[in-house]
Amino acid sequence: MYDLEGIEQKTISEKLNLTLPNTKSRIQRGRMKLKERFLECCVVDFDENGE
Repeated sequence: MYDLEGIEQKTISEKLNLTLPNTKSRIQRGRMKLKERFLECCVVDFDENGE
């Protein structure tokens, strides 16, 4: 919701009945899981800056 739809984290927390810190934590956890799965299935090259 935050990354794809641009909904503010505070609004998301209110919609889902979560605290703001919990919402932020879930967003970060979701990003990490998505990155892990992406790296498992695809070959990715990074430059010296990690980009």
